[in-house]
Amino acid sequence: MARVDTFADVLAKYETHPEAKSLGPDGEPCGRATVGLLRRRPVTFGKIVLIGKESNRLAERSRGELTVDDLDQRITTYEDDDEWYRVVVPKLREIGAPALAEATGVSERRARDWLTGRALPHRRHRRVLELLVEH
Repeated sequence: MARVDTFADVLAKYETHPEAKSLGPDGEPCGRATVGLLRRRPVTFGKIVLIGKESNRLAERSRGELTVDDLDQRITTYEDDDEWYRVVVPKLREIGAPALAEATGVSERRARDWLTGRALPHRRHRRVLELLVEH
């Protein structure tokens, strides 16, 4: 049997609801017992994956033929061709053209071309550059 919360129930839960987006005064994630001035929790991201909102295989899902375990068949994933320019190149700019040239064995001019978008690195150079960014 379902039980409906009263306003008092909702208020009691709200009072001790942990704030997931904040850190407590001690720098730790908030819990039910955290009190004091809260700080914003830093946001970090990994790889960006572009997905669609289409209803893939809707008929099979409605018949129960696809389960949560078949999630990869329910979501359309798109290639992110701009990741190199959006994520990797800004980090490479922080390293600088001289260091990139030394790490890959190309001229500084070629490394500057990569950083400005005038040229794309060869596949083998790209792997080296991506490893530099990861560390």
